[in-house]
Order: sequence, then C-alpha cells, then structure tokens
Amino acid sequence: MKKSRRFNISQLGILSTVAASLLFSNKAYAASPTVYKLDGLNRYETNLSIVNDG
Repeated sequence: MKKSRRFNISQLGILSTVAASLLFSNKAYAASPTVYKLDGLNRYETNLSIVNDG
C-alpha cells in the first residue's frame, strides 16, 4: 500500500512539473541585427568615409 502511494505521489510530481514547464515556457526570439555597411573598396577609402560621417 505504501509503495503504490509513493508511486502515485511521484507520478503526480512529475506530471505537475511537466505541465508547469509547458505552461510557463517562453519562446525566445533573436533580435534582428542592424548592419551599417561602410563604404570604400580598401581601408583608406573606408577610413575616409568614417571620418566624413563623424
């Protein structure tokens, strides 16, 4: 009798843990990155565009 009661309590605990994790799970989304493309074909032109942009 005690073993079946312990088994039922453990099943109830596992079931409630799974139900709570499914109920309160949040979906995470990555933010879309904002990319600023620098001008210039080489490092000197790119540096010049950075200096001019401020």
